[in-house]
Amino acid sequence: MIPYNAIYRLFGLWMLIGGVLSVLCCWAGVHLVGVDRASFRRGAVAGISCALVTAIPTLGLTILPVIGTIFGAIVGGLISFVALLFILRETVLRTAKVWVFHVYAELAALFITMEVFQSRMLDLSPP
Repeated sequence: MIPYNAIYRLFGLWMLIGGVLSVLCCWAGVHLVGVDRASFRRGAVAGISCALVTAIPTLGLTILPVIGTIFGAIVGGLISFVALLFILRETVLRTAKVWVFHVYAELAALFITMEVFQSRMLDLSPP
């Protein structure tokens, strides 16, 4: 059985990596999509807020065994899209294009975190 502190460390690692990658990807997305007044600060605010808004419902709904995490990620993704609409003040189509960059960042963070977790579990297994 996996100890609970390992799961929470894993979640913290996912939030950290997801936040950094989301800032970089949203910043790139804001420039590539052509958002008005595109700057690093605006991309960073969009990335950090989207990473937090995605992670909080995911953590909150993990109380339900399997479906809670999946449902939390879906709800967090939809809320992060609405948050991007308010932060960027752009059309829905341009916001959706930037949001796709955020989704790529979160998926990359998830895969990186799972690889780290898998390598740690292999280190903990008996020979």
